[in-house]
Amino acid sequence: MSSESDILLRVEDLSVSFRTDHGSANVVQGVSFTIRRGEIMGLVGESGSGKSVTALVVMGLLPQGIAKVSSGKVLFDGQNLVTMPERAMRKLRGPRIGMIFQEPLTALNPVFTIGSQIAAGIRAHEPVTRQQAHERAIQLLQRVGIPEPARRMDAYPFQLSGGMRQRAMIAMAIACSPDLLIADEPTTALDVTIQAQILDLLREIRDEMGISILFITHDLAVISELCDSVAVFYAGELQEKGEVRQVFSAPRHPYTSGLLSCIPDVARGTRLTAVEGRPPARLSEVPGCRFAPRCSHAIDLCSKVHPSIQSIAGGRETRCFRWQEIQACS
Repeated sequence: MSSESDILLRVEDLSVSFRTDHGSANVVQGVSFTIRRGEIMGLVGESGSGKSVTALVVMGLLPQGIAKVSSGKVLFDGQNLVTMPERAMRKLRGPRIGMIFQEPLTALNPVFTIGSQIAAGIRAHEPVTRQQAHERAIQLLQRVGIPEPARRMDAYPFQLSGGMRQRAMIAMAIACSPDLLIADEPTTALDVTIQAQILDLLREIRDEMGISILFITHDLAVISELCDSVAVFYAGELQEKGEVRQVFSAPRHPYTSGLLSCIPDVARGTRLTAVEGRPPARLSEVPGCRFAPRCSHAIDLCSKVHPSIQSIAGGRETRCFRWQEIQACS
């Protein structure tokens, strides 16, 4: 068990709603998890399951006037980020919390060079000269594996390959040595070779700097390779959480089992299965389990009563009435 001093980020009963033309949509509901210092936690689930919105709450970057935190807390090193003023949040972004966005071509400013963007971030938070920031930016580009870093300082984002742009984004995110790094699907648009290199780089950065990483992805293979723990999201709710090896070897929620069964097994040559159906619309209230309409284990209770998250052996959590039956089948 981890002590309170080991916990860097604690999300407690977080709910987020979006205002739409047709009413309020609950995109995240009752999500709770913790990240220890030096831990890599993966968030996995279908598109629209609430993973990225949860990360935006941590960064304080929810769209104003559209989204709001309905309830809950996000405690970073004991400070509640939900109620923190924007001026105070600006002091945390960069020095304490960094973020790697999903698409670096749109996240990077197209009219400024890579080097100037990295150096600007350093100077915004640290009392260094322009020359010192420039030299630090070169060192960062070298650290993330960009060849000829001094020359690449003058390159614009469109002049770099996708993998090099992502490395530049990582350099910006770690420029001020943050305690927490949020990586929002940083390998989605990359080929498998470059993806493996980026994962190795993130692992090396964690080991060298001792930072915690919140890694968001659709790819279960990436989770199994990189992360220490995993939280499975579905329809805005956390469905299962635990250590990666435990969850992947013996899932305790039918949605997790369904996701794992979707991974092709080339060695066995078995047919690829799929999770039938679609997630529920966010504007509609689901009286029971949100996964029940797609679940082969569902009983009458599942469609009538909404299950709460419950702790099971090994420090794991699941949101399922029938997790013991699923355990017996695994």
